[in-house]
Amino acid sequence: MAQSQGEIGYLIQQCLQNALYPHRPHRTVITLISQTVVSQDELQRLERLVRSLPANEQDLIHLRYAASLTFQEIGNITNRREDAVRKALKRLLSRLERQLEANNA
Repeated sequence: MAQSQGEIGYLIQQCLQNALYPHRPHRTVITLISQTVVSQDELQRLERLVRSLPANEQDLIHLRYAASLTFQEIGNITNRREDAVRKALKRLLSRLERQLEANNA
């Protein structure tokens, strides 16, 4: 099933929150599935894909979706321009989307 970049970002955010803050109440997989029409297997595949990324790409994902920083804030931390951060994340999410689709084929 094709996922939009917004949905991929949302799923990444949920995976990170579940991994980083397991003691905090968070949305259940059932809620996630009903809202984004994905299976637990897809979430696990996404988690594996994110873990397999180079450290700098994992950092981008963490800063954007776990720390909820703006593109400008991420740029300040990583010494990149705001538009470069935005483009890097867009490309990264597109690549993750393609990889998820390839795994579903």
